[in-house]
Amino acid sequence: SIGIGEGVFGAPDWLALIGALALLVGPFLSWLDVLGFPAQGLDSNDGIILYVMGALCLAAVIMARNLGRISAMVYVGLALCALAIVGHFVYQIYDSELLEWGDMGIGFYIAGAGAVLVLLGGILGLLKKTE
Repeated sequence: SIGIGEGVFGAPDWLALIGALALLVGPFLSWLDVLGFPAQGLDSNDGIILYVMGALCLAAVIMARNLGRISAMVYVGLALCALAIVGHFVYQIYDSELLEWGDMGIGFYIAGAGAVLVLLGGILGLLKKTE
């Protein structure tokens, strides 16, 4: 744990911070390769929403980290919303006749991993012993 300001920045907060940063970076990278042309995450509504979710997660890590279990519940809620958006994007790829799994780009995987990290940070925060 590292003391920053008045609060302590523990392992759950670090996981959520890294995940939030991945959610912010992922939409700027390539998500798809459609007919030889790369498409960023920001070219789709899902990528824009994930970028906003990353900003909300980052704000939650910075502002709500001193609230104990409440901050962990915020992390879990935001991460579940982000994972639902990732799942929606996967469903769109699976449902499309023009796209295959090999067409997915690194940005999608980074954003999805970021959502999982925020979720893990929230779960660890909920499981952490209170003092």
